[in-house]
Amino acid sequence: MNPGKVSESVLKRSILKPIESVCEEMVQGSGVGADCALFSFSKEAFVALSVSTFSPKEGEADYMIAASVNNIAASFAEPKAILVSAIFPTDMYENHMRKWMEEIERQCKELGIVIAGGDTKVLSAVKEPVFTITVLGVRKETKEKQIVPEQDVVVTKWIGLTGTAILARERREELEAHLPPGYIEQGAMLWQYASILPEAATAMKSNVSGMHDVSYGGIFRALWELAEHAGVGLEIDLKKIPVKQETIEICEALGLNPYELFSAGALLVVCDNGHHLVAELEKQGISATVIGQTTANNDKVIINEEEKRFLDRPKTDELDSICM
Repeated sequence: MNPGKVSESVLKRSILKPIESVCEEMVQGSGVGADCALFSFSKEAFVALSVSTFSPKEGEADYMIAASVNNIAASFAEPKAILVSAIFPTDMYENHMRKWMEEIERQCKELGIVIAGGDTKVLSAVKEPVFTITVLGVRKETKEKQIVPEQDVVVTKWIGLTGTAILARERREELEAHLPPGYIEQGAMLWQYASILPEAATAMKSNVSGMHDVSYGGIFRALWELAEHAGVGLEIDLKKIPVKQETIEICEALGLNPYELFSAGALLVVCDNGHHLVAELEKQGISATVIGQTTANNDKVIINEEEKRFLDRPKTDELDSICM
């Protein structure tokens, strides 16, 4: 199989279909567009769990932790703790292991969460470090929200932020043949926008209907998964999707599609009055844009001026073709 996240058809056919076990406390389990499992052990709150696996380069714990925690925040929950399972190659030195954990701890402190435990192994089967991050959160809102047709679709900040940062760091030499070094450095600094915790908190106060973090596969995958999970269609204006010029230039230099690029840091929100939400987010210093609406059919339509096309089934992330 190709590297990266498995396709939706393989996920449904061979990963999700064999799962039959249930328990009465589980409110929401695995599914397309469901990045977080919910368990109810009381009438007052849900316990939320999310698991993500990464093979990052040194210095990239920011993206790894933020992307994991974002799944919880987009599920209307407050992240509390993480479990870190790490598999290191046999040529990994102890001081490098320590650097990884110091980086992870620093990011957790910035996000206000704790490392509650985990597992650490050294295996000859891996060539690079592999981390599995399990995030635990609590959701006090026990009433299920519902996305319906004719609601606004809002995206916060900009797409491709963390993908751009990774490309600027890992493909710097290649990019310097096309772009000024200072411009590449600006792209590398976009990691600082990786967390969606502030906008998710504002969105929850605004009584929105649904949220979905934009991460692996970019904005096109996130839109597909949001619509698929909610059972609605979409009409999205491509020109309104916010993207930084650094992302456009770096993707163009490397022949990549910014709309299919890792985008941890952007949040999709569905609500009745998107412009009101945008105004509330801007009061918090968070940029946001209404990019379209939900529809009553299952069509997922991308509009680019006079051209209309249907959104394709999710593909792998552009990073997989160039960094893996």
